[in-house]
Amino acid sequence: MFPEPKIKNKLNNKEKEISDNVEKNIKIPYVKGEVVVGFKKGTIYSEAKKTLESYNLQYKEPYKKRDLEKKKEIPFEPSDMIGEEPVSFVVYVPEGEEQQWIDILTKNDLIEYANFNHYVHTF
Repeated sequence: MFPEPKIKNKLNNKEKEISDNVEKNIKIPYVKGEVVVGFKKGTIYSEAKKTLESYNLQYKEPYKKRDLEKKKEIPFEPSDMIGEEPVSFVVYVPEGEEQQWIDILTKNDLIEYANFNHYVHTF
């Protein structure tokens, strides 16, 4: 009634193989030449900027919050600390080198994550 252990193990291995192949072959579109970088909680904003600048990378300044009434973005001050809310920088890298830069940046102790800047679809 139930599969023998050998058969069950073969099924589990096959499932994992299929899952790994699907994961490797799915190509999620992303913005070429950009990676999204987030810093660990407690990092001072000016330290985050200096970290990115130490790699000679340009980036888009994130904003602290939006004032919806005035329809403007409120920037970070250099002494602001990155707190509970995630702060992500869009960092510009040479096209085709996105993965290399993700690997390099994630080794930095201040950086929480670095990822491809995936397109987000809204329906």
